[in-house]
Amino acid sequence: MSTQSRLTVVALFLAAAVTLAQAAGLPLSVRLVTGSKDAGSVDTRLNDVLPLLQQNSGLKSFRLEGEATIDLREGASATLAKGYRLDLSQVQDNKAMVRVSQNQKDLVQTRLSLSEGKPVVVGLDDPAGGKVLVILKLQ
Repeated sequence: MSTQSRLTVVALFLAAAVTLAQAAGLPLSVRLVTGSKDAGSVDTRLNDVLPLLQQNSGLKSFRLEGEATIDLREGASATLAKGYRLDLSQVQDNKAMVRVSQNQKDLVQTRLSLSEGKPVVVGLDDPAGGKVLVILKLQ
């Protein structure tokens, strides 16, 4: 095999590897949390994001309602507790349009830039009172 042929094979292999990596996407942790201003317990499974939640929300108690891991890729979605759903679109690098809905009713749609290991919180009013927080964390 000539040097040119080897280089062509290597280039095709690298292009295929990059395409497969982009198609698979990076793992994205999605957690649905309810929060309240009333003093109460804090779910220990939220310890990694607790300082962020307490600092920015004014809430005192937090309960993990559901969680999922999806790939950061076009069309990915997560079905969470209480009829909540998260859908990704317009995914480009580590940016995505994120849509949160409940029982097929759109609640929020926003473009987020995600960084590995740094959680992003999307806050919503809970119809039952308190707040609903959707925490996204790129693994």
